[in-house]
Amino acid sequence: MNSLSRWPKSRVVVFGDVILDRYVYGSVGRISPEAPVPVVRLAGEEVRPGGAANVVANVIALGARASLVSLVGDDRVGEEIAELLGSLGVSTEGLIVDAGRPTPEKTRILARHQQMIRLDRENDSSCSAPLAESLVSRGLALLEGADALILSDYAKGTLGHATVEPMLQAARKRGIPSIVDPKIRHFDLFQPATVVTPNQAEAAQATAREIRGSEDVRQAAQEILERIDVDAVLVTRGEDGMLLAPRGAEPAFIRAHSREVYDVTGAGDTVAAVMGVALAAGWSLDEAARVANGAASLAVGRIGTAAITLDEIRSIRDNLVAGD
Repeated sequence: MNSLSRWPKSRVVVFGDVILDRYVYGSVGRISPEAPVPVVRLAGEEVRPGGAANVVANVIALGARASLVSLVGDDRVGEEIAELLGSLGVSTEGLIVDAGRPTPEKTRILARHQQMIRLDRENDSSCSAPLAESLVSRGLALLEGADALILSDYAKGTLGHATVEPMLQAARKRGIPSIVDPKIRHFDLFQPATVVTPNQAEAAQATAREIRGSEDVRQAAQEILERIDVDAVLVTRGEDGMLLAPRGAEPAFIRAHSREVYDVTGAGDTVAAVMGVALAAGWSLDEAARVANGAASLAVGRIGTAAITLDEIRSIRDNLVAGD
C-alpha cells in the first residue's frame, strides 16, 4: 500500500453546500405537562462545520490543504461558518454571499448522547444564474494548481447544471481526480467524474432497484456505470462495508470494520475527504477505498460530525498492510 508522505503536499478543492451543525446539550428529568414530550434542561452548545465545510475539516485533519467554494447567506450563521473556516486556516475567498437565502443550519438537541430532535433552517432552491457564474469563476480559479476536486451535494442550492458541468469538465481537462458525494436530485449531472460515492439507499433510488443483498448492490453499481460517465462507483453500505465497482474491472466488496455505531452524521463527508486526499496523492482507487472504509468505521463511532486524523489513517493503513 502506498506511502502517506504525499498527503500533506496535496491541495483539494471542495465545491458544495455548507451547513452549520449546531449541537445543544442537556438532560431530561421529566415529561412536559403541556404535551407528552421530554423537557430538556439545557447545559451547553457547540457549533461545528457541516456539509461541504465538514469535508474541508476532514481534508485539513488528514494533513492536506483545502479550498472551499459555496453559498452562504448574509446572516450570523454565515459568519459563524467563516469563523470556523478561519480557525482551520482555510480562506473564505470561495464563499459567495446570497442575501436571498439563509445559510443552512441544523440544530440537534441531545440528552445523554441521544438526539431528541433536529431543527433545520434552509432554502434548497437552485441559486440564480449570476450566483452560479460567480461560484464557477471562484471554483475555476481555485482549481488552478489543485490536486483533486470534491463535489459535496446536500441539495441546498450550490450544485446544479450551471455549476457541476463546468467544474467536472475543468477537472477532467486538467487531469485531476474528481470525487462526487451525490444527492439523487442531481445524479445524472455528475459526469465526467473519477468516482461517485452514493450510499446504498441513494444507489437504490438512482436505479429504482430494491437492494437486499450483495448481488443487488453489484447490479445497481453496474447500472450507474452504464448511466453516467464515471471511472468508478463506490457504494457505501454501513455495517456491510463498501462495494467498489471500477469501469471495465471486477467489483470488489470491502468488509466493514466492526465498530459500535453512535452517529452516522458526516460519515459520507469522511469517505469523500479520504478518497479525495488519497487520489490527490496518487493512490489507486482500491487503496483509497479501503482506507476510506476504515475511516468511516471510526467516524460512526463518534457523536456528530468528526474529522479523522492523519495518524488514524496511518494506523488504518498499517493494519491493512498487516492483513487485519
